[in-house]
Amino acid sequence: MDAPLTEAAVHLAYRLILGRAPESAEMLHHALAYGTVGRLRAAFFNSLEFEQILLLRPKLVRADAPPVEVLRHTDDATALRLLATVGAAWDGVAPSDDDGVQQAADVAACLHRNGLRLPDAADGFELGCGAGRVTRHLAGMVSRLAASDASAVQLAAAQRGGIANLALRPADDLRFGMTEAFDLWCSFHALQHSPPPLIARALARAFAQLRPGGVAIFQLPTYAYGYGYTAADLARPPAATPYDDRHVLPQSAVFAIAAEHGCEPVELVEDLSVGPNALWRSTLFVLRKRDG
Repeated sequence: MDAPLTEAAVHLAYRLILGRAPESAEMLHHALAYGTVGRLRAAFFNSLEFEQILLLRPKLVRADAPPVEVLRHTDDATALRLLATVGAAWDGVAPSDDDGVQQAADVAACLHRNGLRLPDAADGFELGCGAGRVTRHLAGMVSRLAASDASAVQLAAAQRGGIANLALRPADDLRFGMTEAFDLWCSFHALQHSPPPLIARALARAFAQLRPGGVAIFQLPTYAYGYGYTAADLARPPAATPYDDRHVLPQSAVFAIAAEHGCEPVELVEDLSVGPNALWRSTLFVLRKRDG
């Protein structure tokens, strides 16, 4: 039930919403005339002053953001342990029934916008397929699709989707299920739940397996204020839920790994899919492997 207004409530509303005190006693009494907290709140939200506050609020990470320290390399045994930890964490999460049609549409749009054509009988691969929410739509874009996930529970759910041209593989070693070459590689909202050394290895494997002329389209958090991952973090226990384990690999590291395997950036899009958007940068990468 909407609460009646008091002078104390009006003062608090000014401070919380507009960041200032009422400019005069007359404006205080004008605000009281709205009668209830809900009506005053609606008036503030529809005011020109509040609109200006929203316009000034940063929506993206600023260009002068400080650097973050991110460990990129680790030994095989540690990487395998991290991978097993990620898989076990997602085994404990109920498979999602969300529809990934938008991510598949983004893939098609990125290809079209940049004039990138796949072969007539293209092979595709999706890393971190989960229960197959994006997978079922990507399958219609290629002749053959393979997909992998570190969680056996999530893979079993994807298997129940009955996609005819799909081969599912466990990402239980450092090939991450990528055992054959492909023309299109995709990953959405999966890499971010692995520590940076594991992200780096997955990208290196993907770029190595991408055929000349092939395209990689993937989403990855590339910056976060206050984020860091050092050798000391390798022994850090996972978060209470895997959704809360979010990690970063800077764009410079992605470009370095891509260059090592003959891949060049075609387009970068800040996709706003990881929040709060003023503190995190999530990048949609479009990379192409050089011919020959």
